[in-house]
Amino acid sequence: MHKLSRFIAPDSKINIFLGKVSDIVILNLLWLLCSLPIITIGTATTAIYAVFLKDASGKGIYAFKDYCRAFKQHFWRATFIWLAFAAVMALLGFDLLLIQQMPALSQAVLIFPLVTLSVLTLAIGCFLFPTLAYFHLSAKQTCKAAFKWTFVSFPTTFAVVFLSLAPIPVTLFIWGLGLPVISTYLYLLGTTAFFVACSARLLVKLYSRVRFNQAE
Repeated sequence: MHKLSRFIAPDSKINIFLGKVSDIVILNLLWLLCSLPIITIGTATTAIYAVFLKDASGKGIYAFKDYCRAFKQHFWRATFIWLAFAAVMALLGFDLLLIQQMPALSQAVLIFPLVTLSVLTLAIGCFLFPTLAYFHLSAKQTCKAAFKWTFVSFPTTFAVVFLSLAPIPVTLFIWGLGLPVISTYLYLLGTTAFFVACSARLLVKLYSRVRFNQAE
């Protein structure tokens, strides 16, 4: 009886684990739902980071309530940042396509700097929304801070970029194994949120370890 009471206690390992799983499912569904308009992907991403960064900081979370609060709080800044970032990435993508139509010599000269700039922009983009969620900065300050964080720790930057991009290739990989149903369910119920949670834990360590004036 004593073992059973320990098993069902709110602070038991099994209940803590189930609570984490339920948070991932809830937040993943909220992120997918709020990302459907496309224009709100930035706000949806900022909100899910806000919750997982709070959790990684050791604070208690209420998945649905905290997500909705963060979504409302960051809506305008996150939307503006997302649209600006998407426009820059679209322009870089267009330039890469344009280079493919140029003579071989021009391609050789231009392709490397353009690819380097695209990768750098993508890396900075992966820091934009967690930086906004954690520090509550203006759009201009968020962009400056994200640029700085990209160069603070290259191993962390690599890991954050990998975790940010991982959901889609992981989903496609599982699909390619002949498991489309499982792949779809995992994507709907937790793939994105799981990788965001992992990224948030890395970022909290980075943010707490290295400090500089975010308002510069």
